[in-house]
Amino acid sequence: MATIIKGEKRGRPGKWLLDYRDHTGRRRWQTFDTKRAAEDALSIVLRESRSATRPSVDSQITFAAYSERWLKLVEPSLKTRSVVVYRQRLAHLLPVFGSLKVRTIDRGRVKKFLSEKATTHHPSTVRALRIILGAILDSAEDDGVIVHNPARKLPKQFRFAPNKRAQQEDCKAFTREQAQTFLAHCTTPFDRTYFLTGFRTGLRTGELIGLQWTDLDLHPDRRTARIERAVSDDGNSVDTPKSGFGRSIDLTPQLCDALRRWKTELQKRALASGEAFSPWVFPYQPGRGSRRPGYSGHLIPETMRGRFDRILKRAELAPHFHPHCMRHTYATLLLSDGVSPVYVQQQLGHASIQITVDRYGKWIRVAEKAADRLDDNAAPNTITVAGGSKTVAND
Repeated sequence: MATIIKGEKRGRPGKWLLDYRDHTGRRRWQTFDTKRAAEDALSIVLRESRSATRPSVDSQITFAAYSERWLKLVEPSLKTRSVVVYRQRLAHLLPVFGSLKVRTIDRGRVKKFLSEKATTHHPSTVRALRIILGAILDSAEDDGVIVHNPARKLPKQFRFAPNKRAQQEDCKAFTREQAQTFLAHCTTPFDRTYFLTGFRTGLRTGELIGLQWTDLDLHPDRRTARIERAVSDDGNSVDTPKSGFGRSIDLTPQLCDALRRWKTELQKRALASGEAFSPWVFPYQPGRGSRRPGYSGHLIPETMRGRFDRILKRAELAPHFHPHCMRHTYATLLLSDGVSPVYVQQQLGHASIQITVDRYGKWIRVAEKAADRLDDNAAPNTITVAGGSKTVAND
């Protein structure tokens, strides 16, 4: 039976004691400064006592030990890069929660941690920390270590959800004229083909570098590419795309012509050097002082960021642009031209249409008086679908 006792009875004047048995049957004592705090703790204890759950791990396990156990359980389903990111996020959590027993982590500690992080870190970082902390505590609840996850259903101010308007304003995209200016200042066939592919496909840098010739169908009647892999940021590993699975995308006639010319150029180089033809569409380009002598694999993302910046400077365009802006440009130009957001979502490989709309919503062109199409004898409507346009009757 759980009871609240005045501290004077146990030699603790001015304090309040909570005497109880936890949900594992062990007798516990907790000391509080006020009766209200002891009563709040008592309500939690009573909820725990009504739970029939018995922990599958040590009920006294620390957060540091449990988080490591949790990471080992989820690691097989994660990409190598994701494991690295999770460990980086845990580095924020462990100094605060690591030495605490999981069962002692309460809502107040969680809110204090998030509030302090919010003063020094970007909201997206704080949101990511809240999510991973919640995931670990969710697992602890499933294992019976705690009865309720204190990081669940936090007040709105602690969710740090990204502001849609701010997200769209932060999306820096080239105009069509700026993109043409950038490409005009690409002085080598390699640069022009690589960056043209970026602007015409909207691929992420890792996906663009991960393209192989067997992924492309450059036939004029088909013009498609299969996105099967992505190179990691450090260039040391190749994995599936961010979504976790491949997708097919459309290629433009201009891009197919450029890729055919580039393939011919690479074949000539391979024949002249006596080396095997590389399977990579954009193979590593060794230069003076190369850090990878004799290497003949894919490009390194860091190298292409440097090339992008040099061309940007040469073209006298705003320095706030970065390689990912090619992806933003692809999406915004299509949406501004009235293309269906669903088509753009499929091409970009977003997990849901919500991501596409949240990020690029202000560029979606809304047809004026579209309801007129519902009338009898209205003109047929042309819609954009994967593979081209299709005319449908309004009836």
